[in-house]
Order: sequence, then structure tokens, then C-alpha cells
Amino acid sequence: MLSQRIVNESVFSGVPSDQLLPEVVGMMLNTLVEDFFMHGEEAQETAICYLLKKTTYSWRKFEEILSRMNDFGSKEVGYEKLFANLKRINTVLDGEQQREFNGWVYRLAKAKKQSEILIPSMPFTPKTEIS
Repeated sequence: MLSQRIVNESVFSGVPSDQLLPEVVGMMLNTLVEDFFMHGEEAQETAICYLLKKTTYSWRKFEEILSRMNDFGSKEVGYEKLFANLKRINTVLDGEQQREFNGWVYRLAKAKKQSEILIPSMPFTPKTEIS
């Protein structure tokens, strides 16, 4: 249900997606990743891609989202947590998607803002679309 609400943007409750707090995005990503492991549904993968595309406009925001990717959206400090959560997202993806996602992360880290990324801002290509 969360996947559907992310893609149709009803979960944003009228708030522009790029203004969602990292706490909110982190909790949603956490739920999507955990649910993917429990149910293995491709809808979560699509929602993860859409959520990252719509909410992440800078490396700093992405870093904040990763540090809050837990049940409560509380900030967890340390690069270990950032890389662990990055790995959790990567684990949901297959080989080609992982390459696309890691390239997106790299370009995001190098650009001042997402609009400066030279290729499309999709983090990866989802296998399925949510209807």
C-alpha cells in the first residue's frame, strides 16, 4: 500500500516532494526495503526509485535520508550506518540496477544539485511500474 501511495503521491499530503523531511523519507525507505525482503514484491523497488527521484536533490539531502533510514527516522551517526543503509538499498536491486544506482549516487555526490547531473535523474530503472 505504501508503494502505491508513493507513486500516486498521496503519501506526500500536498507537500512538495523535494520538501519532505529526511526523517520521513528515511522511514519510508526503511519500510520499503524491509517489506521487499519479507515479500519480494517489485512494487517496492519502483517506489524506492520514485521516492529517491522525487525527494533527493543534493548529496547532503541523500546523506541525511540514509542516516535516518530506520523505524523512527532518528539520525544515526557514522559512515558505517550510511554505508549499511546504502547497501540495504543496493541489495534490493539486481546487477544492472545496482550499476545504475551506484552511478547515480556517484553523480549526486559530484554535483552541487541534482539538476546538474548530466543524464536523467532516475536512480535506476525499475523492473515494473505501479498501476
